[in-house]
Amino acid sequence: MDFHQPVKNMNIRHILVPVDFSEGSSRAIEYAVGIGDKFSSRITLLHVLEPAPPPPDGPMFSFDTYGQAMAEAASKELHRLSSTVTLNMKVDTDMTTGIPWSSIVERAGQGGIDLIVMPTHGRTALKHLVLGSVAERVVQHAPCPVLVVRRHPASGTV
Repeated sequence: MDFHQPVKNMNIRHILVPVDFSEGSSRAIEYAVGIGDKFSSRITLLHVLEPAPPPPDGPMFSFDTYGQAMAEAASKELHRLSSTVTLNMKVDTDMTTGIPWSSIVERAGQGGIDLIVMPTHGRTALKHLVLGSVAERVVQHAPCPVLVVRRHPASGTV
């Protein structure tokens, strides 16, 4: 195999961008738009709502009301983000509830996704060890290539 030759017939028709509304999400969208512009791709912004655990001493408020408020806020933010993409490309939004990495992989596995572009959060080693990494798990399980975008550009030091 000649690694100096570009992949022939590469076509990225549909890019999935998981967003959590952080600064890293904005950077991932920038990368997706840059790639999507070159391939005339469609972009889907996906937000995964994590189910809230019940309080230890029983419910203090209605979880249905809380969940509905969270979903409405996320839907508004997804719409706002999608409206910031100004190029001539189709931008869809999607929202689901579940474990983020699993939901992202499941959505990509439903077909039609050629690339996932997602942020990394740059957790400390201890938090990474305890919590794991959504990006790492998506890379391990995704049915398509994954581009992980750093929250901040590299500092140039090794």
